[in-house]
Amino acid sequence: MNDLGRFLAKFEPDGRGCWLWKGYIRRDGYGSFRLSQRMVLAHRAGYQLLTASMPEGLDLDHRCGVRHCVNPF
Repeated sequence: MNDLGRFLAKFEPDGRGCWLWKGYIRRDGYGSFRLSQRMVLAHRAGYQLLTASMPEGLDLDHRCGVRHCVNPF
């Protein structure tokens, strides 16, 4: 399975706009995902896979405040 397929299988919408990460969650509350052979934060992987590549220096923010939410929209 490719990166996108694996990513899509690892979250569950909560009905309020959050996509809650079901994969590995770090001690700090953020999800972690292996993207192209590198471990990255799951919400950053979601942004890259579903929207665009990450511009240098971009800092993603969780509008919902839920650290393990991976909804890039």
